[in-house]
Amino acid sequence: MQDVSEFLKASHKCRKSRENWYADELLEKVAHIQEHAKNKDITKDEYCEMLDAVIKRANLIKEKIEEETQALK
Repeated sequence: MQDVSEFLKASHKCRKSRENWYADELLEKVAHIQEHAKNKDITKDEYCEMLDAVIKRANLIKEKIEEETQALK
C-alpha cells in the first residue's frame, strides 16, 4: 500500500468490524504519517520518530491482545 487512499480504504473496511479496532487505529496513524511525508512537511528524523511511535503502539496492542487471549483460556 503506497498511497494514502489505499490506507484509508483499508481503514474503512476495518471500521465495519469493531473486532479489528487495533488495525483501524494503526492504519489511521500510518496514513497520517504518509500524508506528512507526501507533503514533505516533516524531516526524515521526524518521520522515523513517528514510525517508531506506531511500532511501539502496535507492540502495546499486541501485548493487550495476548493478555486478553490468556484471560479467556
